[in-house]
Amino acid sequence: MKKWLKLGLALGIVMGLPTLAGMAFYRWALGLKKIEIVGLTYTMSSEVESVLRPLSHRNAFMISAFGLANRRITKSIDKISKVESNFRWPNGLTITIHEKKPWLGLTDTDQTMVISKDGSILTTGEVIPQDSSVIWVRGIQSSIFRDQQRLNPYLLQTLTHISTTIRHFFPNDSFQIELNGLIVGATGVTYKEILLIKDDTVPIYIGTPDLLRAKISHMKTYFDYYSELPTPNQIEYVDLRRSNRIVVKYVSNV
Repeated sequence: MKKWLKLGLALGIVMGLPTLAGMAFYRWALGLKKIEIVGLTYTMSSEVESVLRPLSHRNAFMISAFGLANRRITKSIDKISKVESNFRWPNGLTITIHEKKPWLGLTDTDQTMVISKDGSILTTGEVIPQDSSVIWVRGIQSSIFRDQQRLNPYLLQTLTHISTTIRHFFPNDSFQIELNGLIVGATGVTYKEILLIKDDTVPIYIGTPDLLRAKISHMKTYFDYYSELPTPNQIEYVDLRRSNRIVVKYVSNV
């Protein structure tokens, strides 16, 4: 009996060795040790590394194959829209980050913030996008967005309405927006008038948001006409506050 017991133990050990060796290889040889992160503009590499730290020493191939790193990053970091991870033999990953695109910039005297179209805060002054498609909003108090991951939803809705109307008629022009008398409350946003600055130089008085689309349409008609003039005078301001009228004042050459 003892002889057969010893034989069974010996066979068990022999048969178990490959399994133990496979487990050791699975954990130690393929255990995640090296991570390369590419594609970052607004996100600090330390943010991504912190999210991935719990995956350290887990099987790198399985992390890549099952998208474990991808889901952890997109769930934890709001400014990232998509992640790709590729296994690098024997224990590494290359993480490719796709951040949300900048859409609006908000400026105050002491801080600048860039947001994506869904309101995600991409940066608070560390990196400023050099993209003419980004419309800048002046005079937004930094207390509204400080220490937040997303912009106030009511303010986002207001800025979305104004900026999408502008971009419908002026898809590529440079604009700044200023909302005079802006109050951001717990249940909504109020303001008195909209002021636009075109090309950093020309103030355009929109007035109240009533008939905003019609006002911007009139403005488009005028600037199309102005662009065709052979020797146009310099514009001092454009005023759209009067119903169905556009008033343009030119800089005096005297």
